[in-house]
Amino acid sequence: MGGYLYCSTFDVEAKTAYLNDILAPVRDFLTIECVKHGEFMHDTAKVDRLRECYEKYGINPEETILVDDRIYNQHAAIDSGAHPVRLRCEFTTDLPEELSWIPEFENVEAVKDWLLAE
Repeated sequence: MGGYLYCSTFDVEAKTAYLNDILAPVRDFLTIECVKHGEFMHDTAKVDRLRECYEKYGINPEETILVDDRIYNQHAAIDSGAHPVRLRCEFTTDLPEELSWIPEFENVEAVKDWLLAE
């Protein structure tokens, strides 16, 4: 079992270095790819970019979870055919009622433990 981390950012090099650092405990589990944001951080291209990544890595979205903290990315996961999982942090707000079924975790180690227990 492995994971793939796709991230949009304004500074690809800095974000890649940051993610490699903070995700060091689970790097054996992840492939990380960062791309430059579209014109708007929450633009509709998010779903298209996710689908491009599924194709690039031969990933079946129905067998994929997308872990993110942002509500609009939870919608992108669903719209692209993946299963959303939410990583909480001090900046996140509660999910709206219609998304309250999405599993939430406090850190990446908890997500990895949950996946390995499945």
